[in-house]
Amino acid sequence: MAHSREQHKEHKHSSNKKKRKRDEHHPHGSKSKKQRPAVLESQSHRSREPASVGSSCPFYLQKSSLYLPLSPISYSYPLQGICAEHLSPLILTYYPPFHGVIISYSNPTLSENPPRDSDDTKGPVLAKSVDEYAASFVWVTADFLIFKPQRNQWIQGWVNLQSEGHIGLVCWNLFNASIERKRLPKEWKWVGGKAKRRADSENGTDEGDGEAEGYYVDGSGEKVEGLVEFKVRDCETVRERDKGFLSIVGTLRGGDESNTHVS
Repeated sequence: MAHSREQHKEHKHSSNKKKRKRDEHHPHGSKSKKQRPAVLESQSHRSREPASVGSSCPFYLQKSSLYLPLSPISYSYPLQGICAEHLSPLILTYYPPFHGVIISYSNPTLSENPPRDSDDTKGPVLAKSVDEYAASFVWVTADFLIFKPQRNQWIQGWVNLQSEGHIGLVCWNLFNASIERKRLPKEWKWVGGKAKRRADSENGTDEGDGEAEGYYVDGSGEKVEGLVEFKVRDCETVRERDKGFLSIVGTLRGGDESNTHVS
């Protein structure tokens, strides 16, 4: 029995010794439990200014850095590969870290660390490989043109849809906007159904059945169409899989309920 106890103690001591060696070799635990590095990591924006002079401009230029994975297939042309895989698919989509829609990007560069104004980007750039992951990680810095409308900002849009409940507009031929009827000027009236057909027949523009169609007329009795300037009330974002889209909610009731209408 005494001999058996000594063997058991020796086996236990040997097991504890092996365990300590494993802990010293992997101080943070098993590799399989490590969290995968973030695919996209945004640095604070180094510059942010309107793309053109005037506070009414919703376009901004900003220089930002992203921490991105570089696929092995792109090792021969890393800059072109990382732009094609990560940056170009973001164009014309809402990107939450930038709080706006990316219109374009320019001057992309690679670096080992988030660059600073005093950094010299010349010379080779070493990407970081993490454990057994196939992709390497590198910082990408570029100048981004962002569409970021602000509340109470006045912008313009072309009327492309009118219904009794709202009017729809297209801004810069890219972004949709809508204005509810309760936020249209009080003097605007809806003309639809029989009234529309009567007005169209008087003007010689009757196109048949118009029960479900109609349009608004302003205080002067002129049909609302063409380019309309309105105030941004809010912006709504919708995400579909890995892409996001922006929709603008507007109003034509400002402080003095004034609006600009151009046919």
